[in-house]
Amino acid sequence: MAVSRAFQEFPDVERIEATVNVNNKASQRVLEKAGFLKEGVLRKYLFINGGRTLDVAMYSLLSTDPILH
Repeated sequence: MAVSRAFQEFPDVERIEATVNVNNKASQRVLEKAGFLKEGVLRKYLFINGGRTLDVAMYSLLSTDPILH
């Protein structure tokens, strides 16, 4: 798995984060299949064209997570 390799190549890294549009269910599923855990939703986190804001879901994977071992 590419993510576990990142932890091997950079042993000081303890956490990898990803954010994704809350409406993008396919990308959320990809992160979950890779072992990332959803931590929550960051409301009105990103500014996009026209001054609109976007909610994003925060995912993370820790070097100590069981899926990597």
